[in-house]
Formats: sequence, structure tokens, C-alpha cells
Amino acid sequence: MSENPPQQAKETEPADPSTSPDTSWKRKFYTIMAGQAVSLVGNSAVQFALMWHLTVTTGSAATLELAGLAGFLPSAVLSPVAGIVADRYSRKLVI
Repeated sequence: MSENPPQQAKETEPADPSTSPDTSWKRKFYTIMAGQAVSLVGNSAVQFALMWHLTVTTGSAATLELAGLAGFLPSAVLSPVAGIVADRYSRKLVI
């Protein structure tokens, strides 16, 4: 008599991987992060242009210095605090 080999259980895959609960959050996350990246580049370009416009208009290096401080100081002060918040709390809650 011949014996049949034992059958292995087949894992079921979702019909449409783009709608599976595992990957649906990734699409939303990357969409938001891409938007944030574009926004950050745009804001930086505007800040840079405004600094140079003020400098050319006034002809003063002190204006360039003050505009630079006003533009970069808030992010320098808030980044360490934001890092702590992002590390301490749930990513979904922070986002």
C-alpha cells in the first residue's frame, strides 16, 4: 500500500494586498510624510528668499542676522523637545 504524504496547511493571503490592514497605514503614512517633505522644502525656500530680500532692501548685515535667527531659532529650540515627545508617545498619536 502506498501512503499519501501529509498535506501542509496553506496560509490564506488577502485578495487585494493594498487593502489589507497590515499595509493600509503605510500608504497613509508615506503620503503624509511626502507632503511634509514638500512643505518643508517650500517653507525653507520662502524663508531663504525673505532673508535675502530684507538684506538687499535694507543693505544691512544685521538684518540678515536677525532674519536668520528669527527663522532658525524656533526650530533649534523646539527640535529637542519634539524629539522627546516623539520618542515617548505612540507614533500614531504624535502623527
